[in-house]
Amino acid sequence: MATEKYEAEFTIDNLKGETTGTVFIGKFKVRTRLSFRDQLRRDEIRRTLLGPASGPISDGASFVAIMVSEMSVRVIEAPSWWKGSDNGMEMADLNVLSEVFSQAVKAEQELVKQLVGDGQQAQADLKANQPAAA
Repeated sequence: MATEKYEAEFTIDNLKGETTGTVFIGKFKVRTRLSFRDQLRRDEIRRTLLGPASGPISDGASFVAIMVSEMSVRVIEAPSWWKGSDNGMEMADLNVLSEVFSQAVKAEQELVKQLVGDGQQAQADLKANQPAAA
């Protein structure tokens, strides 16, 4: 459900953490489009989480840093368990972090699909309203 043009809502419903066994439920509101400021902030957070690169960074650490940094700039409203976990940073359940990330990405993809469809419809409308060539 879109609340603003570039926002979306989704619900996590009875998602059981694979590590803790905790059941997570809650509603999120996320940005489906990021400003340049948001994009720069996301990258800054990711680099801060990974620290100075004095050696190779594990795929797992990189994956978590990408998800946490993305959600740090996308989440507008979240359940208390998300806020209390420092936007997922303090969580132990990778499957929960992954699901929240996945739902946010899905919301963005749905916006892009809608915008492409709107653009195609506008092009078709323009072609249909052009005067016939003489």
